[in-house]
Amino acid sequence: MKYKVNYYIPKFVLRNFSDENNNKIKVLDLINFNVEQRNVKVSFSKNNFYDLNEELSDNPKKLEKLFREKLESKMGLIIKKVNESPESFDLPRDELEVIKMYITIQRYRNPSNQLYYNESFRGDKLSKYSIESDESEVDFWKRKMLFVLANDWDTIIKQTEFVGVKMVTNQIYSKYIKRFILAYNEISNMKIENIRNNFNGYISSIKKLEKSIIK
Repeated sequence: MKYKVNYYIPKFVLRNFSDENNNKIKVLDLINFNVEQRNVKVSFSKNNFYDLNEELSDNPKKLEKLFREKLESKMGLIIKKVNESPESFDLPRDELEVIKMYITIQRYRNPSNQLYYNESFRGDKLSKYSIESDESEVDFWKRKMLFVLANDWDTIIKQTEFVGVKMVTNQIYSKYIKRFILAYNEISNMKIENIRNNFNGYISSIKKLEKSIIK
């Protein structure tokens, strides 16, 4: 079935860390602190993870379809441009807005973020903000992402309905975008063989990405 496998880290990102056959990656398990090999096709994905019920859309695959068509296809081209010209590249306004929207969505679309809509996080459920009285936590989580994908950046940053979206977008400035690009470029250009054979390389890479992006 089309759109059955839903990636919360897109394949165009994962392939930059794959082996020469472009289908295997090494993954550091931060819980058990071991490294395992996975196929890109099944990594960082869940089947039907973004399916919508009929109250949100008459097309259950609408959210996943929007991810791919409105965001991932465009972001993939931007990443390709950065990889091909690591020393110098231009990012026009429309591409900067794609990056901002991509960062916003990536903050939401992962399983950990969904979990915090159902369970307490630092004393609060994320679903306490702006959820409708008859709405489930998971539906509210998906409705936020639908809103982001259905609007342009100016509309998103000016809205007041979704408190969480407002907080995330307020953090995203041009310096944030620059850190994202530089961190991605530095890590993706590391020699894959060194990363593959060096456990400390994984930890160092993840810490660099965390410090540069998640502030």
